[in-house]
Amino acid sequence: MDSGSLSSFYDELLKIAGELDVAAMERFTKGLRPGDLIQFEAQAPDVMRASLRRGTAHQLISKPIQTVTGSPQHHTAMYVGTDPKTGQHLIAHSYEQGGRAGVVIEPVDKYGRSVKLHALRPSGVTPQQAASAAEEAKVMAFKPTSYSTRNLLGAGVYELGEKAPRGRMSGALKRMGSMVVGRVCDPGTGICSQLPTDAYSRVLGKVQAVRQLVGEGVSSPEAHVGITPGRLARSPTMQSLGTYAPAKPEASTIRAAGGRLKDLMKSVAKKVVTRGH
Repeated sequence: MDSGSLSSFYDELLKIAGELDVAAMERFTKGLRPGDLIQFEAQAPDVMRASLRRGTAHQLISKPIQTVTGSPQHHTAMYVGTDPKTGQHLIAHSYEQGGRAGVVIEPVDKYGRSVKLHALRPSGVTPQQAASAAEEAKVMAFKPTSYSTRNLLGAGVYELGEKAPRGRMSGALKRMGSMVVGRVCDPGTGICSQLPTDAYSRVLGKVQAVRQLVGEGVSSPEAHVGITPGRLARSPTMQSLGTYAPAKPEASTIRAAGGRLKDLMKSVAKKVVTRGH
């Protein structure tokens, strides 16, 4: 596909992707309190609308996480409250993209065009404990942190152990993911779901924090690879608070864009055959 065709293909993706639903975002954030978790569920066309680079990263990073963990929820952030100056609702989260890696604080509605969001709250955590954990997450955003791709690989090996039949193979894979592939990092460094683990560990102690986040399924020494977005999504200790989804264009617009995409791909295929590739 030449650059002109690629540009046209991208333009068509933009026409069928989502838009920020302001009213839905207001409803979603209204019931949040600092310390709640925000889970991301992205779809490629929606991410492409926000950024071609982010859309590509979704296919190369987020999609494999969804596949390995068996969950469409592939990224975890923490709600940390509102900006006192702008009133924007803020999240702290850790990711690696575009030359930066580590914990950053951003407005949650930045992702309102490209990501379906799920809000979760750890059961049995007081508002004071949750607020303290949110403060710890904010502190980490102003310290040197990084994203551990090694732990991302370790989480994949650990999850394979979870899916394997109970026995030696299952235990061996989980130990390999935890001890051989993954590594325990400084607070704020690790995969995205390590941030809430670290933040709540500073308030509750690691053993209790792991129990509050995922129940009895993961031991505290294995938390750096055992707690993933998928694990949090299916955690028995999590209370679901609601979901936000980007607004979609009218069905007629989607059908029309789909027809244009079909015609575009036929044109590209014809050019490829004509050129003898």
